[in-house]
Amino acid sequence: GMTTIAYSHKCRQIAVDGRSSSGDLIASDKFKKWIVSGEEVWFLSGAIPDFDRFMQYHSGDLVGKPDFEVCCSALAAIGGECHEFGLTPSGEPWRSILPHDFAIGSGRDFAISAMDLGMSPDKAVAHAATRDSKTGGKITVFDLATMSFVGADNV
Repeated sequence: GMTTIAYSHKCRQIAVDGRSSSGDLIASDKFKKWIVSGEEVWFLSGAIPDFDRFMQYHSGDLVGKPDFEVCCSALAAIGGECHEFGLTPSGEPWRSILPHDFAIGSGRDFAISAMDLGMSPDKAVAHAATRDSKTGGKITVFDLATMSFVGADNV
């Protein structure tokens, strides 16, 4: 995953960076790494071309073993809870509700460590950006309690 998406269970917030890159090139620092699907907000990490296929597997539109390697994972805000989503090697979608702090993407280890030390999820993503070259740019925060983005300029 070329990003950092951090979930704080205590704060009940998800933070995501805005960096989009291709190899060593920074394509954008304001890329929106989320998809709104009805009442759900999905935050995606990985290869951008795989996002649609990943969502199709989770909606049931695609079934069976993928004929490609899916380089994607997601955290989703659903009904005020944070869920982690993925695919098994055989293409079966799986999900779990997260009862603890968690992060996905290339900067996940830095973000989780920062939250362990008491940082909020947005500060944890900012910290990850100091160590992970694939994380950076605008940080957006989503609040699970209100099921909305924090700050009017964040969407």
